[in-house]
Amino acid sequence: MNLLLGITALVSIGVGFLWWYPFELLSHGRVYYFLGSLLITIGILCAWLAGIRWQGTLFFALALLAFNSVWILPWYLPNSHQGRGESLRIIEFNINIQNTQLTRVANLVEQQKPDIAVLIEISPPAMKELTKHLQATLPFAYRTRGGGLAVFSRFGLVNPQGKTLSAGTILTTSVKTATKNITLVAAHPSVPIKPDVFAKRNTALAEVTQYLGYE
Repeated sequence: MNLLLGITALVSIGVGFLWWYPFELLSHGRVYYFLGSLLITIGILCAWLAGIRWQGTLFFALALLAFNSVWILPWYLPNSHQGRGESLRIIEFNINIQNTQLTRVANLVEQQKPDIAVLIEISPPAMKELTKHLQATLPFAYRTRGGGLAVFSRFGLVNPQGKTLSAGTILTTSVKTATKNITLVAAHPSVPIKPDVFAKRNTALAEVTQYLGYE
């Protein structure tokens, strides 16, 4: 039990403060770290009730559970912005610049019935073909000249453009829905497989955050 608790603590806490490419991949397992720490805490509580008490272990398990809760629980708590006004269905995914199965991409988008679709790594030929496929359901489309970012929308796009930041290009546009205009921003940060690219990714996220603060 103590060994399992130690491993869970190392992984769930370490990915938040250390950088190494495998740790970066492990950061997507927050739900499992939470569930793991919850099960460990329940096991230790059962041991305590049975009279088996490891000094400090229960406190450590509860602290680990609280740490993982901070990352997970906000996702499931009621959001003050939910349920107000018009709702939109938005999908986003990276199709891969080398992807030639564009009909399947278009079919997948249509199956999801989105109001807005943001696709990443779109080449000019891919943009032309996808625009043709999606014309009936998402007639408004725009692709940035750099960065390979594209948006397809059921609603009109107002002033769509690509903005070049120091860490790359982002797509920004207003979308005129039935009741209001909303601002949409799309970005494609670098995959942090090396320390310098990791720093570039963080710079890109910081620049997007700063840009959103001005909007």
